Amino acid sequence: MSKIISAIQVKNFSLYYENHKIIEDVSIDIPQNQITAIIGPSGCGKSTFLKSLNRITELEGKVKTEGTIEFFGQNIYGRRVNLNRLRRQISTVYAKPNLFPLSIYDNVAYGVKLIGWNPKTELDKIIQLALKSANIWEEVKNKLHKSALELSYGQQIRLCIARALAVKPQILLIDELCAGLDPLATSKIEELIECLRSELTIIFVSHNIQQVSQLSDFTAVFNYNEHQIGQLSEFSATKKLISHSFEHGHRDYAYTRFR
Repeated sequence: MSKIISAIQVKNFSLYYENHKIIEDVSIDIPQNQITAIIGPSGCGKSTFLKSLNRITELEGKVKTEGTIEFFGQNIYGRRVNLNRLRRQISTVYAKPNLFPLSIYDNVAYGVKLIGWNPKTELDKIIQLALKSANIWEEVKNKLHKSALELSYGQQIRLCIARALAVKPQILLIDELCAGLDPLATSKIEELIECLRSELTIIFVSHNIQQVSQLSDFTAVFNYNEHQIGQLSEFSATKKLISHSFEHGHRDYAYTRFR
């Protein structure tokens, strides 16, 4: 049995917006090249925690942190951290598509061009590979220079994933996986996540317990403490967590617990 390596190690991590504590004393080791789901009731800090893994929280206001988050041994909250590089290595796909009013091609190329110059033939290959990896190439290959905003909602989500994959991240963060998508679009995203399983460490927030049980290897359960501050209440292999909650037939209990 191969040894599990931690891609991210979180130690006694707390986060404040202004002076308001959002999450408190979270400690968790997130395994490399595995899929980890984050679940829990609305407002308990799931998305805030996800965004803290590449310091996106700092784009939303004044943030104070305690404890550490290490990415393969490097404290990402250290003074010398290059945030642009960090956010390429740990890339985020948001709950709603955040495409630029540009062509499909230019949306995917955007982050690649920020890193450095590539010959046109090389850039074409990068774009094609990213679109294929995001399982959307066949749908857009004949309209790469048309506006990305003309795509359907589900296609826009996959295009955002392609844009994230184009910069070759090691970790992919997905907030509210498949929220608001119809069953067909949801199925395509779930198939995509399965295809990416062996290539990336994936961490996603979801309210869909069936989705969590099917896709994730590990699950982190967030909840409120007595002061209504978000905290990690459980972390375990998903199969173990789900089976424990459903033992003795307590289906309603399990649904309430994870929602």
